[in-house]
Amino acid sequence: VLRERGLYPQAEREFLGVISVAPKHAPAHSGLAVLYDLMRRPEQAQARYQSALALVPRDASIWNNYGFSLYLARRDVEAIESLEKALSLDPSMVQAYNNLGFAYARRGDETNALRCFRAISGKRAAYVNLAIAYSRIGRDGRARELMQRAEKITDDGEML
Repeated sequence: VLRERGLYPQAEREFLGVISVAPKHAPAHSGLAVLYDLMRRPEQAQARYQSALALVPRDASIWNNYGFSLYLARRDVEAIESLEKALSLDPSMVQAYNNLGFAYARRGDETNALRCFRAISGKRAAYVNLAIAYSRIGRDGRARELMQRAEKITDDGEML
């Protein structure tokens, strides 16, 4: 609640308090990691994700959050590995597909980015998501091409 209300110092104090009395409480490590990402403290966030994953290595949501943290830190290869791990544990995790699509797009891997976006949406929406990803990294020309292509796709995925 404190984290969601933007009371970061208080939230950090509470998470650290839990960890001091229950060092194996993975949700506290994971919650603190998310907090550190919000506070733009990526090294501390990633260390806490690693602590949480050491305790619960099969938690897809922590792998996803760790991958997103790595993506934010521009560590795309590691982000992709973490997000792929999340999906290997939970192939239905929509957020991991989305995050992975953006990571692949930033690496210039359009095929895998589209594969990820198509896993969670139709063909038209996949091209729109890829266009958004390219726009965010300054590939505006390619983003426009993809948007034009998306506009030519019908709701059932066929080209006009």
